[in-house]
Amino acid sequence: MKKIALFIAIAVAVAACGKQEAPQTPTSPESSHKAPAAQAPSRQSPVPAPEDKRGVAALAAAGVKFDFPHQVLYDILDVSGSGTPRHRVLVEIQGGEFDQVVEQFGESLEALGYQKDSGKETGGRIDSVYSAEGKPTYYLLMQPAGMGPKLMGKDSTGSIHIMWNIPSRN
Repeated sequence: MKKIALFIAIAVAVAACGKQEAPQTPTSPESSHKAPAAQAPSRQSPVPAPEDKRGVAALAAAGVKFDFPHQVLYDILDVSGSGTPRHRVLVEIQGGEFDQVVEQFGESLEALGYQKDSGKETGGRIDSVYSAEGKPTYYLLMQPAGMGPKLMGKDSTGSIHIMWNIPSRN
C-alpha cells in the first residue's frame, strides 16, 4: 500500500513538473525525459528510484543536508536527451524564507567543498551548477512557490530540484 501511495505521489509530482527545463549545459541532466538509467533505454518516462538507489540516501551519504522543513516530492531515475543516465530529487521547502533557504543550501554545498560554477536567476527561478573534485556535479533548479511544480504543503515557500549524472560502470 505504501509503495502504491508513493507511486501515485511521484506520478502527480512528475505531471506537475512536466514543462520545466533545467539549466542548459551540454552534459547536464536537463533534457527531455527518456528511459530509466539502470538498463538500456526501453521506457519513455522517469521511474522511481529503487529502495537501494534512493537519491536522498546518496545525497545524505555525500553530506548534503536539508536543514530546513521539507518533504521529498519525488526521487527518480531517467536519461537525459543526450543519453546520460541521471538521478533527480525534488524537495519541497515547507516554511522559511525561500531566498534564505536557497542561500543557506548553497552555502552548505560550499562547506562540503563544492564551488558554484554557474548560476542565473530568471523571474524568480534560480539555476545553479555546483561541482567538486571527485564528486558528482549537482544541477539545481530552485523556484519559489507559485512557480514550477505544484507544492503539497500549505506553508510551502518553494522547491529545490537536484539533479546529477549517474557514473557509467565501464
